[in-house]
Amino acid sequence: MMEELAVLGGAALVSAVTSDIWESVRGGFTRLLRRGDREEQRQISRILNSAPAEIAEAEGDAERQQAAEEGLAQDMTRELTQFLTRHPDAADELRALVDEVRRQIEARPAAPAGQVNNAYDNAVQYITQSGDINVNGVPRR
Repeated sequence: MMEELAVLGGAALVSAVTSDIWESVRGGFTRLLRRGDREEQRQISRILNSAPAEIAEAEGDAERQQAAEEGLAQDMTRELTQFLTRHPDAADELRALVDEVRRQIEARPAAPAGQVNNAYDNAVQYITQSGDINVNGVPRR
């Protein structure tokens, strides 16, 4: 159970870092870690402090970004598993933090999708779409 919670915590951290909610939930991760000893705090703080830069550095290269996100999730899952083993009383606080990240992610407005199709000369395009389609601001179905 603690390991599953640690996986959720690692995933929540990656979700927060890769979105615009990181600054609002970072304090929750920091508060959670105050239960640990200095070495625990130092190790996890290093991950928390370097995470945004590592993800940003890989931006633009999908393969590197995915590797950075997976590495961050694995590192944080490992640290949280060890942390929760030593501090099982922190489980409820981590669970609440995971729920808070989930709420904030779900509350963000969805990014508008866009598509541009250009055909020149005698070109033919076959495009499959669904949902509402706005052509020059007029909804079409």
